[in-house]
Amino acid sequence: MKIYPLILLYFFITLNLHAQSSFTGTWKGAFNREGSVQLTEFTISTNGDSLIGYHDIPERELYREPLRNFSFKDDTLFFRSRYGPFWVIKDSNPEQLLGMSVRWNPKIKLHLKKSSPADQYFTSENFTAQNGNITLAGKIYKPAIKPAKNKLIVLVHGSGPVVKDDRYYRTEALALVKRGYYVAVYDKRGNGSSTGSMQGSTLFDFADDAVSVLHTLGQLYGEQFALGFLGISQGGWVSTIASTKTDRHDFLILNVGPSVSLFQQEIDRVQFTLQQNGYDADVVHQAIEHVKLMFKLVDDSSLWSRYIESSKKMEELGLREIVNTALEKNDRHVSWWRANQYNPRKDLLKQEVPVLSLLGGSDPLVPPETNKKLMKSLLDKSHAPFYEVVVFEGAYHNLQVFGTLKGGAWNWPSGYWAWQHKAKGLYHTIDHFLDRLEQ
Repeated sequence: MKIYPLILLYFFITLNLHAQSSFTGTWKGAFNREGSVQLTEFTISTNGDSLIGYHDIPERELYREPLRNFSFKDDTLFFRSRYGPFWVIKDSNPEQLLGMSVRWNPKIKLHLKKSSPADQYFTSENFTAQNGNITLAGKIYKPAIKPAKNKLIVLVHGSGPVVKDDRYYRTEALALVKRGYYVAVYDKRGNGSSTGSMQGSTLFDFADDAVSVLHTLGQLYGEQFALGFLGISQGGWVSTIASTKTDRHDFLILNVGPSVSLFQQEIDRVQFTLQQNGYDADVVHQAIEHVKLMFKLVDDSSLWSRYIESSKKMEELGLREIVNTALEKNDRHVSWWRANQYNPRKDLLKQEVPVLSLLGGSDPLVPPETNKKLMKSLLDKSHAPFYEVVVFEGAYHNLQVFGTLKGGAWNWPSGYWAWQHKAKGLYHTIDHFLDRLEQ
């Protein structure tokens, strides 16, 4: 009698695993919101007694985005996708998955059909680069398509802690490798498997790291490749500095990288963010004056009392999340600002390789209003053989165009949901620029 519960438990687990395994495979279809679709592809497999998976959204140039939090109840599979939690059920004739978002309103419907696995379009291998006593752990993505292009791109991080498998860098690398480029990413010092410490390091330290990675890859892959930096956001400054420290590189791409100084970019960030959020001119003016006071404080500690009073005013205006009100005496943020008073002007004037500057037309962090004209002016005076400055209208700091309700009402087809997407023409622009290297 006592053995029966164990048999029943084993039967239940086996039945549950079999039910889950019926969801494995490659599934192609679309997210559908009130008639408007966005194509996607899901890949689901098993890992022991659990499901794992990822999905692609090509319109967003989003690849290998993990599916998380799988659970199974009755005949329904629950998981979290890039658009939040979903549930799906399986229909076997033909094999398809049908489901819906949990939280969106109106709901996003999901319809996927069983498909053959896509061909593997890349391989990857790990590498390490040495900058003094700092070891940088990296990964290089290699295109599986033939013929591949003889260009190797080193992605240089933006601000904050970054590892090579972070979404933005993984996605950017895969978008480029799909187009035939070799792409290298690496853990920022003090993160992931890279040694050293990010805290206290400057833009100039990070530039030395980027140069070390580029030189290592140059030694590994020889002279047949054109090598260059692609700096993302703050990585634009880092790449610009790095480009003056080596003559081994052949191009420089600045992905929403500023042409203004570090201090001016902070002023721009505050100004354009407030303007986009509808604050009136007087509030914008007060916030900018607070930022200017913060910069003066970096070099003049006698201004602490004025800064504290100004910070209280910013908090009363509800601006705590937009302007910096949390500096403290001898705070590491003050030290960081003091050590990174960088202006890319001189380094842009020194450019001797082709330069591509990519800007988002609606980017409040690196607004084209203050960066496009200056970038052109500086590169005009440089020794760059050629350059391009391209603004993608409607794109924000990640060069994505946000989703929006076209027509102002849910009234298909005159009113419909326009899905978030990568800036149109972005990778064509990169292709065209890199093709010019051979002309």
